[in-house]
Amino acid sequence: MYLTFQDYQSMGGKLSEPLFTRGEVRASAEIDSATNNQLKNYEPDDPIWNRVKFLVFEMILVWDGQIKNGRDTQSESNSKVSVTWKDNAGSIDNLIRSYLPALVPSGIIQGKVLRV
Repeated sequence: MYLTFQDYQSMGGKLSEPLFTRGEVRASAEIDSATNNQLKNYEPDDPIWNRVKFLVFEMILVWDGQIKNGRDTQSESNSKVSVTWKDNAGSIDNLIRSYLPALVPSGIIQGKVLRV
């Protein structure tokens, strides 16, 4: 868990604890996947953890409509009210890259070729 519910609330978060937990677990999994689990190499007092907390908070804000709704809906209409959610996958990737640029590989990755 990268962000506690108490920290989330102190940052201005409005979701209930169960909904927050759903978003936090999803955000943590996305971060771990994008960074190839490199965060486990950092000490608990490293300044990177402040960035990670803000990143998780921002990711939860992006997913807020989907978390509250409980499903990935693109469009919904009820009487005169119409709600549309767009696919936020690209914005999530951009958030992770902007908060943790050194941990997210981008462009061409070069490595040595081993011959057996």
